[in-house]
Parts: sequence; structure tokens; C-alpha cells
Amino acid sequence: MKPAEIRHILASLVELQKADQRLAQLRTAQESLPGRRERLEGRAQAERLLVEGSRGALTADRTRRDLASLEAAAAAERVLALKTKIPQIRSNDEYAAILKEIDSCERMKRTLDDETLSLMERIEKTEADLPALESALSDKENESREEMAAVDAEEVTLLHDLEAAVV
Repeated sequence: MKPAEIRHILASLVELQKADQRLAQLRTAQESLPGRRERLEGRAQAERLLVEGSRGALTADRTRRDLASLEAAAAAERVLALKTKIPQIRSNDEYAAILKEIDSCERMKRTLDDETLSLMERIEKTEADLPALESALSDKENESREEMAAVDAEEVTLLHDLEAAVV
């Protein structure tokens, strides 16, 4: 073989090696696309779950607050009912029992009032934080859509480049 033929064969081999390396790069990039899509969707899903969790906690806190308020009102009514019975009492034992029950109901009412206040504070904080969480969710969803569109465009380009490289 002549030196010119050897150079031509070597040049062809170098070109084939470059084409093979390019194909490997394209395939590697193509294989990474599903993982990138999953990560993008995972980030958006995490934000959605955070917002949904906050909304759920807000609903649960409102329900607990309403229940505690009703129970406190019932305890207050019980105290009033017991106090109206005091003039009718004839023995010291009955009097002591009613005072004990009144004291118990008043303690329960104070506990329920404290719980109601605590829940109201938590509700106010959650209500104040929720718009920021919803805004962050909207931003994250928009960002994910844009990045997903970029991944889709990259996939189209990769497929085109793979077809061109194979031919």
C-alpha cells in the first residue's frame, strides 16, 4: 500500500471514530432526558404537596377551632346550669359536689379557650403564609413547564442529530 492510501484510510478511521464518539454523546444525552423530566416533575410535585398540606392543615385547624369553641360554650352553659342549682341544694355534700363540677367545667372551658386561641394564631399564620406558597407553586410550575419544553426541544434536536449521524 502506498503512503497516500494509508493516510486516506487513517483519515477515514479518524472520521469514523469522531462520528462514533458523537453518536455516543448523543445517545448519552438522549438517555438522560427521562431522568431530567422526572426531576422536573418531582420538584413541581413537591411544591404542590407543600401547598396541599398547608391547605389541609388550615382546614383541620379551623375544624378543631370550631369544635373547641363549641365545647367551651357547652362547658360555660353547664357552669351556668350548675350555678342555678346552688340555691336548691340542701346538704353540704351536694354543695361540695356541685362546686367541684363547676370548677372542673371552668377548667375545661379555660383549656378549650386556650386551645382555641392557639389554633386561631396558627390559622392566621397559615393564612398569611399560604399566598406565598401558592405563588411559589405557580412560579415552580411555570419554571417546570419552560424547562420541560426545553427538554422536549432538546429531544427533538437529539433525534434529528442521531438520524443525521447514523446516515
